[in-house]
Amino acid sequence: RRGAASVILACRNLSRGNEAATKIMQSTGTSNVEVVQLDLANIENIQKFAEDIKERISEIDCLVCNAGVWYPMDLQAKTDDGFEANVGVNHLGHFLLTNLLLGKVKRVVIVSSGLMMSGKVDVEDSRQFIDGRKVQEGERVPKHAPLGYCDSKLMNAIFARDLAQRHLEIPVVCVGPGWCKTELARNVPFPWYKKV
Repeated sequence: RRGAASVILACRNLSRGNEAATKIMQSTGTSNVEVVQLDLANIENIQKFAEDIKERISEIDCLVCNAGVWYPMDLQAKTDDGFEANVGVNHLGHFLLTNLLLGKVKRVVIVSSGLMMSGKVDVEDSRQFIDGRKVQEGERVPKHAPLGYCDSKLMNAIFARDLAQRHLEIPVVCVGPGWCKTELARNVPFPWYKKV
């Protein structure tokens, strides 16, 4: 609606991305929405995506890092490269993508969550990135959210702050969207009434 030259939806699932693109084009009356495959759980795919974008586009007005997964820790979900899935997709994937596109990006929006307040980052323990954080005896943890998700959202906020400090020429915003209708909890066995 604001006259963007083009909008690129970088999506893991192309059919879902195409559905979203169609809705955007119908509601705005434009035809400048493109869907490109990007899987933040795969480092090689992120690198290929960034190379392709840098070859085709001279400048990215705004990069919105909005992908998110929410895997219960007992599933021990991993990315293709062996990282704990919540941390790997929600933080490491965005971290790599943003850094690969730095020369092209004019501003960055990183979507975090209020659940970052339940997160912890132990820079001395690299296993947190591989297996997830281990709960310490007596530690209070949220019952409704996986630790990996909380930790990844804190990592998002720390990354946003650090990026803004290192690159003063790039406005960086970190936002928590609040409660939204998404399929973030699609991997969580909540009863239907809790999802409602």
